[in-house]
Amino acid sequence: MKAFFKTIAALTLSAVMAVSVLSGCGGPQGGEQSQSKDDKSASTQQEVGLKEKTKITFWFYPRYNVSGKENGVYEKELAADFMKSNEDATVEVESIPWNGGPEKVNIAISSNAMPDSVFDFPGRIIGYGQKGVLKDLSKMLTEEDKKDIPENILSHCIDNGKMYMYPTAVSPIAIAVNKKIFKDAGALDLLPLDKPDRAWSISDFEKALEAVKKLKGIQPVVLFAGNEQGDASIRMLVQNFGADFVSEDHTKVVINSDAGVAGVQWLVDSYKKGLFAPGAESATAPDAQDLFQQGKAAFCLLYGAANKNILKAMIDEGKAPADFELAYLPQPTADGVSQKVEAQVFGYCVFDNKDDSRAAASQKFIDYLCNNKDIVKTIGAYPVRQSMGDLYDDPELKFLGTLSGKVADTGYTMNNYAKVRSLWFPALQAALTGDKTAKAALDDFAAKATAAIAEK
Repeated sequence: MKAFFKTIAALTLSAVMAVSVLSGCGGPQGGEQSQSKDDKSASTQQEVGLKEKTKITFWFYPRYNVSGKENGVYEKELAADFMKSNEDATVEVESIPWNGGPEKVNIAISSNAMPDSVFDFPGRIIGYGQKGVLKDLSKMLTEEDKKDIPENILSHCIDNGKMYMYPTAVSPIAIAVNKKIFKDAGALDLLPLDKPDRAWSISDFEKALEAVKKLKGIQPVVLFAGNEQGDASIRMLVQNFGADFVSEDHTKVVINSDAGVAGVQWLVDSYKKGLFAPGAESATAPDAQDLFQQGKAAFCLLYGAANKNILKAMIDEGKAPADFELAYLPQPTADGVSQKVEAQVFGYCVFDNKDDSRAAASQKFIDYLCNNKDIVKTIGAYPVRQSMGDLYDDPELKFLGTLSGKVADTGYTMNNYAKVRSLWFPALQAALTGDKTAKAALDDFAAKATAAIAEK
């Protein structure tokens, strides 16, 4: 199956945690992106002292993606617009890639040559905070701000009472389906498109997979265990059997519960029955997205709002079928289990460079970036602030946005999260290959992961 996936590698699109190449609206023109009175949070109304010319450096992964502009261009425009009204600050912008970007940040930390901020997600930012190299940004939020941002989203940004990430956007991750394939199979009625909240069960999902399995040249869906990309999406499938990933205090991995074992066993059994594409042991999240976007897989297990823009671009370029019909669905749940949703929260941190002026200027630029609707929309996700309202007219994006209220704990703020997630796929691979039973694989993972959490 490796060869199979290599045939589509030319079309591989990087993913953020499998979905992070984001697109959006146009960039700033003149002062249009400057915060209006209505857009300013209370924190912006507190004057930040910049008595001398202060230089700050921001590193950006390609999360802002504006049509017709190369990565990094829009970010530089934002910096230039900010500096027009903040003449005492000089903002330098650097784009960093998904591949190699995390290593670059870690090297900067170890060599004490850190930027002032990086735009990322809690899975990495909280880890930087646990190393003691970030400023606590708690004072950037007023009590009114805290009421405006849902607790289940804000909690992704906080560890041990310290807010290490100032959030700007959230992207619920759902299952995507190509309705055209189900129409071809005469099985469109098997999708929960007309059900309340589009809710469906594990058995409903299994019937849908069976229905498209018979189609020539079509895989039902790609399960991936090749690396850690998209790991939370697969674990969320298991969590929707009624399992939790981690204890409430984040000191112990508990996904090896009876419900967790049932979830992994279902993955193994479904794989053996051909409901997942062959080669899951080496397949990756980008493989799953690519095959889906080429119209060769009925479902994709991780799809966010930004992926819709990517798909549209592929259709326009002739790289995806012109008759592709995208719809979003929540993950299925076991009987009696409340729905859980994975979401990626995006935001900024401030590195502690032992310079109060740089920290103050960085916080002011972050406030500018995070509290303007036009800027937030270019991320291709949803604002964390409820006061910003609904930014999308598209019915599928409107539905996806409703899933934000069901965001579950993915363990981002646990100690040593990066190490914990690196242990997941070897365990899943062992279960899929039969080297270990589902229970043995999960028990081994839980033991090693809990030990990693305890490491200092």
